[in-house]
Amino acid sequence: MSDWTKWLADDLADDLNNIVGSNSFKSDNTPANVAFGGELEPRLFIGSVGFGAAGGFYTVKAESKVESKSWSDSATYSLRLNVIPIAGTLYYRKAMSDSGYLVFGAGAGYYMATMKAEIEDKVSIGPDFNNSMTLKNTAIGYHAKIEYNHLLSGSAIIYGGLLGRYVEFDKFEKNGVWLINKNGSDLTAGLTGLSVYLGLGLII
Repeated sequence: MSDWTKWLADDLADDLNNIVGSNSFKSDNTPANVAFGGELEPRLFIGSVGFGAAGGFYTVKAESKVESKSWSDSATYSLRLNVIPIAGTLYYRKAMSDSGYLVFGAGAGYYMATMKAEIEDKVSIGPDFNNSMTLKNTAIGYHAKIEYNHLLSGSAIIYGGLLGRYVEFDKFEKNGVWLINKNGSDLTAGLTGLSVYLGLGLII
């Protein structure tokens, strides 16, 4: 995602600089390095072994802007990835004290993604241009986690942990149209990486 927006912005900046005969046009790139989101997950434990079924939402955005301090021309290229996961996790918990325990989990999920591509072009050598397109893809993903649960007064729990996940979407398409990179390969994206999470729970 970051490479795609940067490629278009860099190419436009080079073209505009060639036209005006200067290096005043620059591209400012915001990479898609961090995703934000959350999940709702009921868990059932029988002794030390448990199972969780989760659904949620994640989003991440890459954006590149072309601007100049000397000219009013500008353009913005952006990609936003939205993902809805449906995942299951097997758990094992180990008591650490009367008020806390460690939880280890591993599982898999089905991930439904949309990729929204937006182009806003306000370059004076042609008419203003605004366009957006939303494409889709799905993937199977895998994850593992470790977390610490602390029992509060009553039936409340506060917890936090680390989540390692592998989810990759290999192509985004709609009606026979899909996004490609500068080298002609299909644009890919995913949620693969390491996440830190916090949450609240209730014991029922």
